[in-house]
Amino acid sequence: MVPFRRKIFLVNKPYQFRYFLFIAVFILALFAAVSISSYLLIHPLLFHQFLGAITKKQTSIFAFKLIGCYGLETLLLLGLVFIFSVFFSHKIIGPVNRFRDLLKKILQGDLSGRIILRDGDEFKALAESLNLLLEKVKLNNENINRQLGELGEKMEKVQDPVLRENFELKLAEIRKSLESFLNR
Repeated sequence: MVPFRRKIFLVNKPYQFRYFLFIAVFILALFAAVSISSYLLIHPLLFHQFLGAITKKQTSIFAFKLIGCYGLETLLLLGLVFIFSVFFSHKIIGPVNRFRDLLKKILQGDLSGRIILRDGDEFKALAESLNLLLEKVKLNNENINRQLGELGEKMEKVQDPVLRENFELKLAEIRKSLESFLNR
């Protein structure tokens, strides 16, 4: 059984269609350039080569048939490009969506999420780095909370009321600073 098998390929339709259109416009421009240059080369070449044995109309028909073949090839190529662009763009946009979702969780204070990418997806090294960073931040957060707890326990043992009050104020100030930092 293959884990994380793709079920939906159009995960961000606007991006994926823009990606396809960018490539399609390039292919159509190439088709136009090849068609125009073919017509401009073939029509006079055939007419002059056969020295009037075939008419200009016949050479035009031949050139347009050739352009029609180019057009059919271009349509087939556009179909293949569409299929490949959907698959390739999915390998980019899928991970980008996972990064976006994880960052939303982090902004809500949840440091437990991780990014798991499929084989062949882009940004695997970036995902691994972000996962390591999150693990370190989570461990540092736990360490800070443990140390604050230990400080709280030590504060409970302080007998002097003035010293204890100063200690409580400083500890509350540290907790407030940490919370505001973590909740940005």
